[in-house]
Amino acid sequence: MISIFDTLDLPEFRSRPAMFLGKRDLSLLKAWIEGYTTACEEAGEEERLETPNGLPISLLRDFIACEERDQSTGGIDYILLRAADGHEGAAWATFFSHLDVFESLRVQSVQTMKVTDEMAKHAEDKRLVFTMNAEGKMEPYSYRGLVFRKAVLNENLCRITQERPGGAPEQPFFGYGFAIMPQKEVDEQIARYFGEVNWETEREAEA
Repeated sequence: MISIFDTLDLPEFRSRPAMFLGKRDLSLLKAWIEGYTTACEEAGEEERLETPNGLPISLLRDFIACEERDQSTGGIDYILLRAADGHEGAAWATFFSHLDVFESLRVQSVQTMKVTDEMAKHAEDKRLVFTMNAEGKMEPYSYRGLVFRKAVLNENLCRITQERPGGAPEQPFFGYGFAIMPQKEVDEQIARYFGEVNWETEREAEA
């Protein structure tokens, strides 16, 4: 089954993307990826959107943002062009370089950590993060019941999410805006907030 990565890896796509997009334009690449993603999701063929190691194309933007240290909400095109000072050719080269590394990423283990009441109090006493309540007023963010899930990747990276019981949607790690981060930074940030880091291995990757 041909995946989106099979197309992105074609020598013809890499040397002459305009043949596929109509123009060598990173904003068109972003739109093409979004269109491909929507088509696969509507057809129930999400496996076409995964790397051979099982990472979805939806994480590519976050990976590029992490590599470029860009905490904006911009898309792939915005991030790469800003990093390349607007030079389209350099931005394309950087895109394919990041793509190669992204395709090599694999999950080595999955770890979880539940925030205890003591850890939550430690963080709340610091008043580091505020959130807006239903009345539109800012209030200290509640860490109680929070669970972190970390998929440890190679390249010293991890995929990190924070969740709450009861089916609440996953959230970016402390509002960073992207889900892939250097593992060391994640642990340092958690230690800063909660005073300790206590991961439990949920599962190891198959050999």
